[in-house]
Amino acid sequence: MTNRASLSARLATALSACVTALALVGCGYRVGSLNNRDYRTVAVPIFQNKSNVPQIHAQLTNAVIKRLHADTSPRVVAESDADVVLGGEVIEVERTPLRFQRLNQSVAREYRLTVTAVVSLRDRRTGKLVFENARVTGQTDYFIGADLQAAEAQAMPLAAENLARKIAARVAEGW
Repeated sequence: MTNRASLSARLATALSACVTALALVGCGYRVGSLNNRDYRTVAVPIFQNKSNVPQIHAQLTNAVIKRLHADTSPRVVAESDADVVLGGEVIEVERTPLRFQRLNQSVAREYRLTVTAVVSLRDRRTGKLVFENARVTGQTDYFIGADLQAAEAQAMPLAAENLARKIAARVAEGW
């Protein structure tokens, strides 16, 4: 019996050590930047708009700048002072019906709004691309009340903020 208890204790210790090692290695957290580049500042010129939604590019550009300001680095500056330049283009805005009225299945009552952009980060000094044509998508769900346009107008900034968060994360990974 003591051999079994000893074997069980050793197995438990080994299993515990393996789980701890996997947790430390595979948790996904990292300290500091991914790359050791000397990028401290970024410029964000207004994004281009290839979608059929007017002014979504301005909303997205503002949301990206606001998100980058909220993060500690990089600092947003004018293009002439920037280490890197973030270029972007809104390429698609899509509305997908999610739920329909119970009594009239042809009328949607909830939609998913998806905004897709393509972004590139360029080293301003060398002209070299840090990343190019990264496709990033942001989305939000919204319910339709009496006014479809008003509901969508409220949802558009939320989708832009979601997309901006992902773009800022992509920029941070480029460091």
